[in-house]
Amino acid sequence: MALSNRDRIDRGLQSVVSGLGPYVLRELKSRYGDRWGYAVAGELSEGRYSRVQNASEEAFLESVDAHALFKVMWGNYNEAFRDKLGFSGRNQLSELMEVRNEWAHGGSFNLEDTQRALDTMGRLLKAVSAGAEAEEVHKHHREVMRQIFASDERREVKRVVRETPAEASGPEGLLPWRQVVDPHPDVREGRYQEAEFAADLAEVIHGTADPEYQNPKEFFQRTYLTDGMVGLLANAAKR
Repeated sequence: MALSNRDRIDRGLQSVVSGLGPYVLRELKSRYGDRWGYAVAGELSEGRYSRVQNASEEAFLESVDAHALFKVMWGNYNEAFRDKLGFSGRNQLSELMEVRNEWAHGGSFNLEDTQRALDTMGRLLKAVSAGAEAEEVHKHHREVMRQIFASDERREVKRVVRETPAEASGPEGLLPWRQVVDPHPDVREGRYQEAEFAADLAEVIHGTADPEYQNPKEFFQRTYLTDGMVGLLANAAKR
């Protein structure tokens, strides 16, 4: 069963909590020492999060959710997080607080909203070196991008069909493209892979990229060698 946009936001927020929780705890302890629990309790409801006042790391990680985590970060941002995350991190945190509130109050998310939210989640997770959680969010982000691409393609096909005269053939007119070319099965069926998007060269360098980028044979099987690319490869080989 396909996930809804709200489902993807929900899973993204779960990954954010999983990835940010240990980072937030570590930075609070670094800034406040044994009194980090008071910094947490000062931002949260004592009724729900009373255990963290005893500076129990396990209690904090088990109790905290996206709302609580974002609130703790926001309330202690200048003291504990600004030096490492900077203003961009603060902006990402602010955006995700709005996303979480919209999600919690039953708001709806279109594809573009979901893509933006997942992208911000992934960026914040990467900023705190939560690689596994960032990759999990990235998987949902890729799927949403695939859906956006497929939706744009369907709209374009409908536009072409609507605007192309029925008699547009022969020497005085061009045939519709769908009568001239047979798209790749991945294109026809909307099964786009990472190869349809820009490569993350850092992932290639570290050996974590998807097979179509990590494996040269796989890459060139999926990649059309333009004249420019042929020239680039030839010059690289000569050097």
